[in-house]
Amino acid sequence: MSGSCERSFGGAVASRATPAIHDELAALMETREVMGMREASEYMGVSRETLYKYLNEGRIPGFKLGNRWKFKKTVLDRWMEAQSGQESRLGTGEGSRRP
Repeated sequence: MSGSCERSFGGAVASRATPAIHDELAALMETREVMGMREASEYMGVSRETLYKYLNEGRIPGFKLGNRWKFKKTVLDRWMEAQSGQESRLGTGEGSRRP
């Protein structure tokens, strides 16, 4: 198989896909399961400094590979989902409403 877009993805041949679908497929294939600090901070929409702070406080899941922090995308997704659920529950009480 050549290095072009002739690979099959979910039963569809990428070379026959519309430009929008092709771009979406390319983005999905580029998303790596294990990310470094830069990729994880971009993925989560926070600065690297904030990510380091969360790591030092034990607030976010990550692991060291050698001397570099790494993050699994699936683990971050689950963590973010749990965090959004916690914030929703915390923000629904009578005493937590903001003026």
